[in-house]
Amino acid sequence: MLDRDPGCAGRIQLQFFTPVDLMPHIERGALRPIAVASGKRLASLPAVPTLAELNIEGFESPTWFGLVAPAGTPPAIINYLHAQIERAKADPEVAQRLARAGVESESLTPEQFAAFIRKEVDHWAAVVKESGTAIE
Repeated sequence: MLDRDPGCAGRIQLQFFTPVDLMPHIERGALRPIAVASGKRLASLPAVPTLAELNIEGFESPTWFGLVAPAGTPPAIINYLHAQIERAKADPEVAQRLARAGVESESLTPEQFAAFIRKEVDHWAAVVKESGTAIE
């Protein structure tokens, strides 16, 4: 995101944020999105290109949210929670609010979401290792 003030006035000039946090600021013209870090354009910001479209290749970091439960939670409870979340997302008012906030909802089964999280952990662990970052 790029601050619209050309003098910057001590403001952040460039920052990665989630659309959820920024949509009100974008809508009122306080911030101007310059690109999204997802693999495809966002429905809520259709005119904003992806980083790849701007020839910034090899960087993709979409924002995602999900609900998790403690290890060992019985599958019946996980499946019940999943069904309730899907039911809520299907409600037109909830869907409209999510869309207005810039949230593009994707439905994954609990098993698919667990696999997605494992893939994300592996990916970012490799990024941290390659960067040489260490905890002091």
